[in-house]
Amino acid sequence: MFFLYLITDTATVPPSNFSKNIDKILKVYFNRKYSNKVVINVGLVLFVSEIVKIGKAFVHVGDGSAHINTQFRVVVFRPYSDEIIEGEILDCDPLKGVQISCKFFQDIYIPPKALKKGTKFDETESLWVWHFVPKDPEDVELDPIGGSKSDDDEDDENNSENDESNQETHLLYMEIGRKIRFRVNSIKFKEDLSEEKLIKPIIENNTQQNKQNSSISIENENENEKENEKENEKEKEQNSLIRDPYPKVPLIVFGSVKEDGLGLVEWWADPDEDELLDEENQDNDENEEN
Repeated sequence: MFFLYLITDTATVPPSNFSKNIDKILKVYFNRKYSNKVVINVGLVLFVSEIVKIGKAFVHVGDGSAHINTQFRVVVFRPYSDEIIEGEILDCDPLKGVQISCKFFQDIYIPPKALKKGTKFDETESLWVWHFVPKDPEDVELDPIGGSKSDDDEDDENNSENDESNQETHLLYMEIGRKIRFRVNSIKFKEDLSEEKLIKPIIENNTQQNKQNSSISIENENENEKENEKENEKEKEQNSLIRDPYPKVPLIVFGSVKEDGLGLVEWWADPDEDELLDEENQDNDENEEN
């Protein structure tokens, strides 16, 4: 999830900082430039860890500042595929799914298709709800909420759907602020849409050929082209919102909670462990008071 990345860049140091510690000056400079920013195909830069190499300082004509070529390492956040991460639920949306926050990074989404089977969106509460149907204790060795599939589960999956209506259903709400455990499926970097810039000159060349062969005036063609471009832009925006409801940010992490053990942490908590943790917390509080 976290790793070190080596960057080479040039820092501009004004004359007022020549007498100060150069390492501290360069760390402050590059922290301001890279901290809390996404480097495409690398990840989210958190902070500068160390200055590796300081090159020679150059002063350009008409500029009294020193330009120093520097190598430095930064701490980068980039979760790898299939990594298990815990965070807090930030928001629930019927199109985006569940948004998760890791305090320093909030663009983590669990799409609706990646939620547990039987999860539905409650419009009144604006929350996702897992409609959990417990199985018979004889068929499952462990507790259904924290258990695993038995050998006969795969044969009974088709019949279980018909029996769900006759069994008691537990509504497990994915409330905002709750801790959630998920598996990372993919990471998506979003760059500037350079394809649109490449398409424009091709369209212009085609329109110029049509102007030579057509008898319509150039002014009318330009007006029609502008109107068509506006309509096409509106259609593209509407289609993009439908196809990709997620915000246009440089880095998005997509996860899944379909597997056993994933989802809200409290769903899979062992009551015996909770009692032990409560006793330890009470003992710690008593020792602090004494």
